[in-house]
Amino acid sequence: MEIAGPAPARPPHLPQGCEFRDGKLWPAARPGVGVEFDPAGADMLLEIDTHSAPIPQFRRPDGSYTNW
Repeated sequence: MEIAGPAPARPPHLPQGCEFRDGKLWPAARPGVGVEFDPAGADMLLEIDTHSAPIPQFRRPDGSYTNW
C-alpha cells in the first residue's frame, strides 16, 4: 500500500476493518480476520444462482473415468 498512496476510504458495508498506519496494513485485535460486515450498507450487484463452470472429467485410454 506504500506505493498506492494513503489508506483507501472504508466502504459503507465494512464499518470496522483493517487498519492502515505508516503505509502498512495492521491486524485488528478483534477475533477472526477482524472485519465486520453490515449488509444494510451493501448494494447487491448480481445474484449467482447457477454453476456455470463445468467440472473437468478425465478419462483413461480405455474410456474409464480417472481422478486428476
